[in-house]
Amino acid sequence: MPSKNSTKDGPKFYSAVTVGDRGQIVIPAEARRDLGITAGDRLVIFGDPEKGHLMVHREESVRKFLQKMIEHLSQIEQIGSDAEKTPDVSEEKNEE
Repeated sequence: MPSKNSTKDGPKFYSAVTVGDRGQIVIPAEARRDLGITAGDRLVIFGDPEKGHLMVHREESVRKFLQKMIEHLSQIEQIGSDAEKTPDVSEEKNEE
């Protein structure tokens, strides 16, 4: 059953949590269920100390994202390489 704070395709607020004495937090059950997080999953923690931001991502999701970025960078490098090989039409007109 969708919660009252859910949106169709966007971000969702799950809860506020308290940091325990050992620095641990509990990820709400609904968040674990929605995001497919189970016991033993590895999570990656990113933070911005200046802004006080803390982000938690599934390790698998970060790996997939980085692999896609590497593919895109390769495409960008190829486009740049192809552009260097293509003569500039404006330069040819100036030479005439």
